[in-house]
Amino acid sequence: MKTHVDQDDTRPAGRPDECFYCRRPIGAEHTFECVIPERKVRVRMIVEYPIDVPRAWTPEQVEFHRNESSWCADNALTELDALAKTGDDESPCLCDHVRFEYVGELPEP
Repeated sequence: MKTHVDQDDTRPAGRPDECFYCRRPIGAEHTFECVIPERKVRVRMIVEYPIDVPRAWTPEQVEFHRNESSWCADNALTELDALAKTGDDESPCLCDHVRFEYVGELPEP
């Protein structure tokens, strides 16, 4: 994990010899609250959006098709991309369809 200020942490709007965010000088350790040092965490993305299915399908058939059949979950990326570009009756982006939950910390490499 990056902990010390370097030239990449400066910004044109700030001083050339310090972190733009925590104001620590180059070579010093970033403050704990600084946004530059990062850690890995796991999140869960929960998505709800409309899809078309055969009229006679039961909820179990919809779930089987999406979870256990030959349908690939990668296909959802195409559906989500189209939703983000064109929207639906609610919103032309994913913000109204997605929420994230913090799951837990990941060990440092």
